[in-house]
Amino acid sequence: MKRSIYAAMIVVMSIFFVMPASAQIFGIGFKGGLNFSTLRGDFTFVEDGVEMDFPMSTKTGFVVGAAFNTSLLPFISLQPEILYSEKGAKIDMPFDEFDFFDEFGSASVDASIDLAYLEVPVLLRAGFPIPGFSPFVYAGPAFAFNLSAEMNYDIDVTVNGMQFSESESEDIKDDIKSFDLGFVLGGGLEFGLPMLKLHAEIRYTMGLSNILDIENNNNDDIDLKNGVVSLMVGVTF
Repeated sequence: MKRSIYAAMIVVMSIFFVMPASAQIFGIGFKGGLNFSTLRGDFTFVEDGVEMDFPMSTKTGFVVGAAFNTSLLPFISLQPEILYSEKGAKIDMPFDEFDFFDEFGSASVDASIDLAYLEVPVLLRAGFPIPGFSPFVYAGPAFAFNLSAEMNYDIDVTVNGMQFSESESEDIKDDIKSFDLGFVLGGGLEFGLPMLKLHAEIRYTMGLSNILDIENNNNDDIDLKNGVVSLMVGVTF
């Protein structure tokens, strides 16, 4: 985790080092909100000639961090950020497809892949000043460093009238790549007050690379990429 923090700081410091001397920091802010994340791609396994597909659905997490706004041109600025961002997805387990459970009982598994990243977006931002508020849009790459990765299960099985329930958690950090590259596209509204500015924004962060770091010896199709919609509010000084 310390290595991830150091790497993020090096990225941000490198950005400011190569900035033109005429550029000035005119805003330092804090932001936070909710992530609605999923994993794009295929999560299909082949076992004894039987293909099993595990569809992904959206899970909710948190995002919080700081942003630094540096003027480049009138109404154009560079905005590097440092964020703690929770990602991952819920997994739909297709146990209802097996005849065994239709005859002897039922089974349900609520599973999720829970990922946490230290993320450093580097955004080019364009603002459109209007009296009272200012719309803005931004885009740019995001460098993400994995902090943790877990697979969580809530298992509920009923067989011949007997019910079994269990919750399990498995550390899968070794199966997740330590670095993920993404692309951010978003925008929002900024409201000016005498001593500070408030803003609300929405963004989509699209992962560009497979996050899995595992060997594939069974012709499995397990290429997964992050995809996150973030709703955030913040304050800039």
